[in-house]
This record gives sequence, C-alpha cells and structure tokens, in this order.
Amino acid sequence: AAADVSLIIQKMTVGDIVMPSKLLNIMASERPVIATANSICELARFINEANCGIVVEPENHILLKDAILKIYSDPSIGRKYGINGREYAIIGSTAGTHIFDVTDPVNFYLADFVPGAAQGSGIVHRDYDDYKGYLYMVCDEGASTLQIADMSFLPDSVKVVYDSDALFKTSHNTFIDTAKAKLYVCGPGDNTGAHSMFVYSLKDPVSPKFIYSYTGTAYVHDCYVRNDTAYLNAGDE
Repeated sequence: AAADVSLIIQKMTVGDIVMPSKLLNIMASERPVIATANSICELARFINEANCGIVVEPENHILLKDAILKIYSDPSIGRKYGINGREYAIIGSTAGTHIFDVTDPVNFYLADFVPGAAQGSGIVHRDYDDYKGYLYMVCDEGASTLQIADMSFLPDSVKVVYDSDALFKTSHNTFIDTAKAKLYVCGPGDNTGAHSMFVYSLKDPVSPKFIYSYTGTAYVHDCYVRNDTAYLNAGDE
C-alpha cells in the first residue's frame, strides 16, 4: 500500500484466462494499477471495466513509460483509479444515506453516513447516482434537498459539497447521462408544485445548471437516456 502505483507485467503470449491474484490486493489498497496485457484478455477487461488503472500493449516499453509518467505527472489521476478499485454499497433509510465498504464482502463495514435533509417514518424512497467521483442523493418525500458528496475521501469518509433545495426539493428517480454530462430528474417537486422531468448540465459536477423542463407528460417515474434520447416510464400515460 506504500507504492504510488502498482505494475502487472504480462508477456504477449499470456493466455486469455490468466488473472493475477495480486490485482485484487492492489485494488483493495486503493492504488492504481498499470498492466501490460492483450486488450482482449480477462485482465485487461477487468481493469478497464473497473476503471482502476491503465492497460498498455505487452512488451512495449515506450507505452509503459508513458503510462507511468501520466500518473506521476498528475497524481489526481492515480487517486481516481485507486478509489475505483474499492467497492461501495449505498443504502437509503428513513434517516439518510449509509455508505458501506464491501471491497471484502465478508468483512464489510459502514464507511460513512450522510443525514438526509428530511428524516422520519414518512421517508420511503431515496435514489442515488454517481458521476466523476461524486454521489448524487435525492428523496421523494418531505422537505428534502439535492445532496452531492465527494467520494474521493473514502474509505475514510465522504464530504458533502452541495445540499440545497434551490433546484428542486423532491425527486423519485434520477439518471445521469455520463456521455453528455446531463442529470435527468424524474418527478421533481419544488416550491411551485410537482413537475414531470427536469434536465441539468453537470459540466461542473458540483454545480448543476438548469437546461430544460420536460412537460410532455404529467409525471415521469424513471428514465433511461442514450444518444440524447430519453426513454421514459410515465406510468399509464
């Protein structure tokens, strides 16, 4: 865990099914990994899917050097890869948001807790999304808020960087189009009443900017977005 970056070196001839056990130890230590591996092998697929490091072509010392220098020149890149190496579970309750470290599923533990703006027995639904290392938290009941937490401090804690009802108070579900950096808020409620769906830009992840209010239906329960097309679940409408 003392290393700034860990290396996994494989030759070009290593087969597809080889998965070094050290990878899980590296990920658990929150350190980025640089691996030389064929792009189609299991090791490369695992690292790319978890976004916990960089995969380069085997036996290419120039690409390996460039990968090391990339992390060395910008430590924040390494920190983001390292955080992605751990696994967290988010659970909502009547009190707020519970964040568990489940990297070791046998020895999981509560890493942090974020109190909800609204609490109590009347709270029955919270929803979550994550984007660029931030956790977005909404609630569908009470005098709630949009909460955004910086997860880069985990496993020690999270830091709430936004907690306000200025954009909306309640929401049933959210969806983040990561390709276009847009937050879709389904069934939002604010001081003027209930709405169908709001869309915000996440160009600045901690300061959402209003783009559009969809009014094609009275209510949107949830949605999925791809290529700027939103597929809506609007109940029986």
